[in-house]
Amino acid sequence: MATVGGTVNHTGVGGLTVGGGYGWLTPQYGLVIDILEEAELVTASGNILTCNETENTNLFWGAGHNFGPVTSFTLKVFPRPNPIWSGLLVYPPPLLTPLFDAAAKWAETASADESTIIFMACPPPAFTPRLVIIPFYNGSAEEAKK
Repeated sequence: MATVGGTVNHTGVGGLTVGGGYGWLTPQYGLVIDILEEAELVTASGNILTCNETENTNLFWGAGHNFGPVTSFTLKVFPRPNPIWSGLLVYPPPLLTPLFDAAAKWAETASADESTIIFMACPPPAFTPRLVIIPFYNGSAEEAKK
């Protein structure tokens, strides 16, 4: 089982959820905020409120922010019958145009089971500019290798 999680390791569940929350499983299930079932919030006066589709709905459906810290989140989970395939691909800057051309062509036919993040970084050991790709595939090993 899995839920929609973020694409970086430094954003906590709270920030991810109340900020909308894009993740690898978003193409299939929506943003994290779309799969939120319940949240517990502590108001400035110290009241602990359960917010969901039937209780404190004005807070649950986004009446604003800064009403107090959210101390717990309940998110929907979904079956994950296959392993997740990913990795890290690193290319030199002169490949920027061919890489983006290939990504644009791939994006035209990509399914909800595949995604990627492309960014520029200066990874070790050389710490020189590079194009970095994190591919994602949710399916069988055979399909992922294609």
